[in-house]
Amino acid sequence: SIDKVMTSATRGIIPVHLAGYPCEVEDIRSLSLKHGLFLVEDCAHALGTLFDSIHVGNAGQSGVFSFYPTKQITTGEGGVVISNDVEFVEKVRKLRAFGIDTAPQERSLPGKYDVGELGYNYRMTDIQAALGLGQLKRYGTNLSLRKKNAHLYSTLLKDQDLVTTPDYTTDCSYFIYPILVDSLIDRDIVLSRLKDAGIGISIHYARAIPEMSYYRGHSNGINSTDAHLYARNNISLPVHSGIGESDIEFICGALDEILKNVNK
Repeated sequence: SIDKVMTSATRGIIPVHLAGYPCEVEDIRSLSLKHGLFLVEDCAHALGTLFDSIHVGNAGQSGVFSFYPTKQITTGEGGVVISNDVEFVEKVRKLRAFGIDTAPQERSLPGKYDVGELGYNYRMTDIQAALGLGQLKRYGTNLSLRKKNAHLYSTLLKDQDLVTTPDYTTDCSYFIYPILVDSLIDRDIVLSRLKDAGIGISIHYARAIPEMSYYRGHSNGINSTDAHLYARNNISLPVHSGIGESDIEFICGALDEILKNVNK
């Protein structure tokens, strides 16, 4: 539905690979090229996510990844911008360091450089980078465990009529494992009882963007019915590499029991 909400003021498209599930990247890329729009993929949830065997973040001008503490890899804060466009990469490098035109190792004389445009101080520290690199080396193993856990959830919950689970795919990074509880059930009661059972669950996300105070006046009449429905009914089950089969069996068993008695 992207083309239905574009206007003459539209300058770009930023698709979000929510929960690690890839958007229809090629269709979005074709649309951006057709209308001359930039395409930046939000890959904050999608480290390890593929579309047509290609890692997300490679379709348009750039992909952006988050290393916030809750993400699959963390550097404490910050993230990474990737691009296959050399000019774009050079532009970002300058913007992240005050607009300085020459990196220290490229200067003919120490301290000799020019500032050609207004930039920022967005550089990652060496300590943060070292932390991230160490995790990157073992991320393949962690990703495999996440996929294994997600597959087990999908198997154990497939016959639960009061829960909708995402289709399992090996292309997803499974940043989270989101389920939707039936609309006739109070999601918050289920959430509270799962917490009482000692299960570390969360919501991603509890409010649709058009419900946020700032965006209420900026939604331009976009139909966000699905977003509101998702916000009311979603629960994120733990899927990280630190849990195993017995943990997931316990979680699914607790969820089944809660759903049987949720209205009692």
